[in-house]
Amino acid sequence: VKGGHDASIRAATRLLVRKDPLVLDIVSGFEHVVIDEAQDLVGDRKAFCDALVEALHDGCGVTVLGDPAQAIYGYQVTEAE
Repeated sequence: VKGGHDASIRAATRLLVRKDPLVLDIVSGFEHVVIDEAQDLVGDRKAFCDALVEALHDGCGVTVLGDPAQAIYGYQVTEAE
């Protein structure tokens, strides 16, 4: 995607939010999703993970791992997030 990594994350998030049939077909096959480094999920990355978890079927497991002592993006968080 033109615009780099962050643009790719935003594009993927839009596909999930819009319930793109091709993307939902892929996601429907997931049995379990592991989200690591949760302490660094801010902005576009958090929005992507939120949209992904929302798109998962009810039987899909989700594990979120994080360590607040290793946070590297905390300075970017605003009160609105």
